[in-house]
Amino acid sequence: MKQFLLLIICLFAFVFTQAQVPQAFSYKVQIRGNSGNPHANKKINLKISILQESINGSAVYIEKHQVNTSPTGIVDIEIGRGMPIQGLFTEIDWKNWPYFVKAELDLKCIGNYKLLAITELLTVPYAMLAGSVTDNNDADADPENELQALSLSSDTIFLSRGGFVILPLINKGQFFYADRDNDTFGDKYKPVWVPENVEIPFGMVTNMSDCDDNNPEINNSEVEICGDGIDQDCNGSDLECSNTDRDSDGIPDNSDNCPYIVNPEQIDSDGDGIGDLCDVTNQITDIDGNIYTTVTINSKVWMVENLKTTRLNDSTSIPNTSLMIDWYNLTSAALCWYNNDEYSYKDTYGALYNWYAVNSGKLCPVGWHVSGMQEWAELHDTISDIINTGKLKQKGTLFWNIPNSGATNELGFTALPGGNRNSNGAFSLIEERGFWWTTSEINPLFSEYTQILFNSITLNIDGAHKNYGFSIRCVKD
Repeated sequence: MKQFLLLIICLFAFVFTQAQVPQAFSYKVQIRGNSGNPHANKKINLKISILQESINGSAVYIEKHQVNTSPTGIVDIEIGRGMPIQGLFTEIDWKNWPYFVKAELDLKCIGNYKLLAITELLTVPYAMLAGSVTDNNDADADPENELQALSLSSDTIFLSRGGFVILPLINKGQFFYADRDNDTFGDKYKPVWVPENVEIPFGMVTNMSDCDDNNPEINNSEVEICGDGIDQDCNGSDLECSNTDRDSDGIPDNSDNCPYIVNPEQIDSDGDGIGDLCDVTNQITDIDGNIYTTVTINSKVWMVENLKTTRLNDSTSIPNTSLMIDWYNLTSAALCWYNNDEYSYKDTYGALYNWYAVNSGKLCPVGWHVSGMQEWAELHDTISDIINTGKLKQKGTLFWNIPNSGATNELGFTALPGGNRNSNGAFSLIEERGFWWTTSEINPLFSEYTQILFNSITLNIDGAHKNYGFSIRCVKD
């Protein structure tokens, strides 16, 4: 089903008869699809209601317009000259203001109307009211001395010979902003005021920090890529690459064909300028749309990152359980973010899951599974010449605490220390230890996990209560 959004706040203008009394007023909007493109040259139905007293007030007049949008999606109608559905426009008692215009759109002309906006009329009622005023006792027959000048100050209109009118204002509500690229970050230059208790227009969000609302990979939650001339994180400038090496593989980011994953050999088999470890062919996407790079170690294809999905691969939501007491009592699948801080930890360290989520068999993307003890044992055999987990650990101390013993990430596994959440619900050991669940069950209460430390080169295998929260690495079936 197509969606639409209201891009331009309503514009009003009087339409005068020869006697200079307004009989209708103009209403102009632009209609865009959910992709941000205007609905050009399209026949639509608009239903206009004049509501009295409030945005939820009764309709004193309703009319219908069937019109074609312009090549830019503009609709320009005259309220008061549509096909009446209820009431008469000429019988609206404008002195009993406030009045509101409610606009509803039927995009397919099948009678299925959806709310566009509700806007308060501020100046039109005064002009309409003027048309019904008569002077039956002009004693001096001089029309000039009834003329007064008007001046506006803030929300008050003052008359030159005394008297004033305070304009009614809608002060409850908020601005929403067009989100054309559906990344939840809106365009501050495309605002719409939505009164309280009115349905939010399609494609609108409250966040207005997007600096490129046509590209979902550009917003202030994105990781900046240095030296590409693009401001991915919307901080106002591109990141200099000259002295950065974020994957600590000895290749500066401005020369690295895969700057986020250790690849000192810079292998680029297809010659596309993107290292094999960062190529789309070496990526997998989970059901939430998170993209993971993969690496092949001893014929097994592993994710290079910790899992961060919030749903099982059958679309079932995994409860995000933040309260300690709730976490303690769990006997079903759950996840959390370290310190309940998704913004700070999700992208780097992934989520922490209890073993009940592992046991669902649906935690990893379809065609993948949670790593088992046999697969960790094979990793252990690969590094067992000196039992050196440094071959698995991300290099440097950007993510690991000092000394990050022996870290070379020679195998490209990129182990990161995501810490844990214990059975009582407390968080600990971020940047010091990485814990990963396996599929191996010890007994009805405990299951096996693996552990890598910041100050050791030993791969530890142990058991923990099933309601601990550990990281997950997935392996291709």
